[in-house]
Amino acid sequence: MINNVTNRNQLTKVRFKFVCSRIPNTIYFCQSINIPGISLGVLEQPTPILDIPQAGTKLIYEDLNLNFIVNENLANWNEIKNWMNDIAFDNELSENNVPYRELFSDGCLILLSDKSNPIGQIDFQDMFPTKLTGLEFDIATTTDENVTCSVSFKYLKYTYTAL
Repeated sequence: MINNVTNRNQLTKVRFKFVCSRIPNTIYFCQSINIPGISLGVLEQPTPILDIPQAGTKLIYEDLNLNFIVNENLANWNEIKNWMNDIAFDNELSENNVPYRELFSDGCLILLSDKSNPIGQIDFQDMFPTKLTGLEFDIATTTDENVTCSVSFKYLKYTYTAL
């Protein structure tokens, strides 16, 4: 048996960088992010005895989820909240009066090697936030714990490029 594996290095969970111009304060404090799963719809071809599954033509992308530490002045949490406000309200009512096209943003997840060199990137097209979790404070906590938050994004599609 011939082994044609050219790269035996394993991908680690802790070497990544996320870039999105719409949320510069958030990406600096990013703790975790996922590469969303993809599913392909299935069509059923009916027959008298057994329905036969056929490959569909519609891709369904899971959400992009980002977890981050909230900074002391809430700037990163607030930039996502404001982004959602801009989307939810008509531009004439929006606090920032953002043009519709600017309500979407592209993002890039850069995968890093064990030496912190870029080895691949996943580009997300036309992202927008759909869910921002609340912030919890607890005086009964015995240690100084960072306040963390999660945000979920929808997007048009994503592509992977090996570097």
